[in-house]
Amino acid sequence: MDDLFEAPLQMVQAFERTTGLNVCFHDLSGQLYAFLPPERFVHTTPLCAAMKSKWERQCVACDVAFTRKHLLEQPHGVVKICHAGLVEWTLPNIAGDRIEWVLFAGQRMPGKGLTLCIKDPAPPSRPLPWPKTEPLPPPVDDEEALQLLEMTRMLAARLREWRREAEASAAVPTKTGRPSDRPAASASRRHAVMRFIQNRHRFPVRLEDLAEHLHISESRAGHAIKEACGASFMDLLLEARLKTAAGLLQHSNLNVLEVAARSGFGDVSNFHATFKKKNGVTPHQFRKIRQAGSVV
Repeated sequence: MDDLFEAPLQMVQAFERTTGLNVCFHDLSGQLYAFLPPERFVHTTPLCAAMKSKWERQCVACDVAFTRKHLLEQPHGVVKICHAGLVEWTLPNIAGDRIEWVLFAGQRMPGKGLTLCIKDPAPPSRPLPWPKTEPLPPPVDDEEALQLLEMTRMLAARLREWRREAEASAAVPTKTGRPSDRPAASASRRHAVMRFIQNRHRFPVRLEDLAEHLHISESRAGHAIKEACGASFMDLLLEARLKTAAGLLQHSNLNVLEVAARSGFGDVSNFHATFKKKNGVTPHQFRKIRQAGSVV
């Protein structure tokens, strides 16, 4: 797995094939949005969709308030039974006293032998709207639940290792103060460009930096990037920054100034103008609309 750009999705897919569980994330820091498709940041299984059609507020409360509280107390992960009665494996990535992202893997049904878990104390009071065409997942007992928790920990550890490698390759300065990472000889130029932008977009970066990364002149870089990717350096950079900003607005409690800074926008007024031009609404309006109808 030599390409850091593709690595997170490959890790997740390998875990899913091995365990039969579905993986999604709540990315509160903006570290993952540029590397995974949008559907990886919401619960999209048919059972979750059925639950949220009736009890979305309870789903949000369970995934946010209930789960994050327990994860701060148990940073090595928990097996939980959500308010709808589904079993899920959940781990955080914590920096200091702050959760950066949360990994969710599920779901299964609780078996009679499942005791080593936490349980949402607020189950629905009405019959569950299980989709008639969707079979319920198999039950899980303590032994299997602990095995799956350990495998989920391994996935989380690999993702943390990948993140350190990605940040090191993008941010370690040379003696000239510029990035020291170099694209592998076998990597396509498009992948080299996208990997660089995805790794660096949350930080100050110039076309000159990417040109050095590609071993070409700055005057040649602009044309080469557009030829390889179909867009200019600035367009690609803004797209990555706006994608990260949209994710943070929807899934975190960061204020707009913090969202702008963590997305790579040095100036909040420029962030407002750029975001509105792209999305047709201000960052505040976007957050209100998305969180009012969000599926987490």
